[in-house]
Amino acid sequence: MDQEQTDEASALSDDESDGEQPPDRDNALENQDTEEEDEDDKSGLHPVRKHRHKGKIKPLSALELRDKHYFLEYITTTKCRHIPWNKFFGNKYKSEYFLCVRKHRLTGIHTERLNYPVPDGPCCDNCHPKKFPVETIVLVSGHQLKAGRKEKSPPELEVAVREKLNDVREQIVVADFPNENFLTGNVFISDDVVDTLAKRARLLTFVDTILQHTYWIFAQKYGDKVIAAIQDFLTDFPDLAKEVQETQVAKHAQRMLDAAAFKELRSKLVIVFDGCYDIVYLEMEATPAKIVTTARKHKKEMGPRRRCQLFLSLP
Repeated sequence: MDQEQTDEASALSDDESDGEQPPDRDNALENQDTEEEDEDDKSGLHPVRKHRHKGKIKPLSALELRDKHYFLEYITTTKCRHIPWNKFFGNKYKSEYFLCVRKHRLTGIHTERLNYPVPDGPCCDNCHPKKFPVETIVLVSGHQLKAGRKEKSPPELEVAVREKLNDVREQIVVADFPNENFLTGNVFISDDVVDTLAKRARLLTFVDTILQHTYWIFAQKYGDKVIAAIQDFLTDFPDLAKEVQETQVAKHAQRMLDAAAFKELRSKLVIVFDGCYDIVYLEMEATPAKIVTTARKHKKEMGPRRRCQLFLSLP
């Protein structure tokens, strides 16, 4: 068992010691740019940035291939992540100041580890997986934005509301954080929120309407102040189109009321007229039924007729 642990520690040390001396990145990038400029000069074209064209991908340079290789090794390795890290940066070839000797906890022998973290601290997620739990991030949206077309504020109202909201957010900082000098109003009401609220000023009547148009995390805390500030401007900027619409709606409602009143009056008059008719023509004249031909040669059956009581009472 001790021999296996010793071999494992030796393998780790050998892995860390392997690796090439890293190239000078500044010189490599400068040479790469110079080569591209020379190619452009030979072709008679101005230096331009090359993009993917018609499915063809520009081949990677040696420096880019090296970066890609070590980046993939760092991600996929199941050993200590400091091994590809040290090989990429060439820590073996750097000053002895960066070398540290740490006693291996399992084997009890000393192994060279380059740029090791704080002594007795966790190394990486492969060496100490319990020290690096995988975080679970869940994005939860407490509300949904209102879909569809939204009414925009006129330019003069939008400018006025934006200036007012800038003053409001500075007042929030002064009132809630009087002794803080590094906080600004943009922390509590960002510029994007200010622009959205200024464009939809007429639609904001309470806090829930703010959440229908923007994701503002401080809406529940400072929403009432914002609504009050916006409502102060609406009296100075009346909505003419809305007033015309309200006038038309009021006229239509009045016409409906007049029609309903006339219908009710007519129904009452019909009842009175029917009662009077029944009283006047109370007696029915019993005559034999006969068929009469009309002008359009339609046959119509004539039934009994009513007799007027007024005429019956005449001498």
